Amino acid sequence: MASPVTWLRAASIAMFRRAAELAAELGAELLLLTPGRGFEDEPLEAAWRRSVDAVGEIAAYAETLGVACVLEPLQRVESNLVNDSRTLARMLDEIGSSNVGAVLDTVGMAVAGESVDDYFDSLGDRVRHVHLVDGSPAGHLAWGDGRLPLAEYLTALERRGYGGRMTFELFGDGTYAFDPRPRGGTLPVGGDVGTTEVGRLDSRRPRLRC
Repeated sequence: MASPVTWLRAASIAMFRRAAELAAELGAELLLLTPGRGFEDEPLEAAWRRSVDAVGEIAAYAETLGVACVLEPLQRVESNLVNDSRTLARMLDEIGSSNVGAVLDTVGMAVAGESVDDYFDSLGDRVRHVHLVDGSPAGHLAWGDGRLPLAEYLTALERRGYGGRMTFELFGDGTYAFDPRPRGGTLPVGGDVGTTEVGRLDSRRPRLRC
């Protein structure tokens, strides 16, 4: 997306355009995008501009197919461009498309030292998707396997009026691949796992044994 290597950037854009087509065929409402990364030894603004242009191009194409996009900040080890809510807001402003919203990933948020309020202060109703995952603070773990205050995050999301979708992005820290057995504990679930509406997450809802 942000690479200065012409063929690599073109291939990345083509892959996301194809993903938008698949999303439309499958009836998916959202296509998740990431900003990519530039070379560490080049001026940051050059990579930033390539990322803005690429995301804008993909979002415009997705819109013609009836698919909305959301952009997710990445941890610094993953990207040198968008790592927190402030840089995400800046990139969305520069893209200038109503077809691109924001992803709040609880692990990425915690690694950046931010809060739910930071995200909504920077982005407001542009927060359109949430990855609800535990971590230490990194790791993308199942609820209870890390030390993030997920219940507090849910309370903050409800307080800020978020009524959108959530997914559990559980690729873990590598240990799940070697020990995939079910773990003890419960998760509050309101609706389908992976598409939970925050307004329906409360103590009165059924609980999923995991």
